[in-house]
Amino acid sequence: MAAALQLAALQGYNPLYVVGADLGLTEDPTTNHFDPEYGRRLPAEEVGRDNQMLRNMHTMAHRSASAMGVGIYNASTGGQLDEYPRVEFDKLF
Repeated sequence: MAAALQLAALQGYNPLYVVGADLGLTEDPTTNHFDPEYGRRLPAEEVGRDNQMLRNMHTMAHRSASAMGVGIYNASTGGQLDEYPRVEFDKLF
């Protein structure tokens, strides 16, 4: 996600929309991805560390994009990612 946001911003895309970036990893791999067969069971300490790392990444992305005049919006349904303003996915098209 970090690389994709950077690349899109550097190539001049504006605004950017994230979809499915809802944070909230759990120990249960069937709840962490679109495909329940993707991933592995995570130890509790890894879950907390990864959730914080992802939140930090989105905070840095938002700060950097804002400094460049690039808007990032969260078009995910639900989830715990509150770093970006929310928009309704269905109203984008």
